[in-house]
Amino acid sequence: MTNLNAGELEERYGKRARSRMRQMFNLVAFDRMSRDKESK
Repeated sequence: MTNLNAGELEERYGKRARSRMRQMFNLVAFDRMSRDKESK
């Protein structure tokens, strides 16, 4: 899991790694106003 956006991933790991991640993983995006499920 990461909080990096697509551009940050590419900058850190390169285009090829970003492309592979895109193929291998599902993107789960939450609304910015979503409540943190772990906070009480």
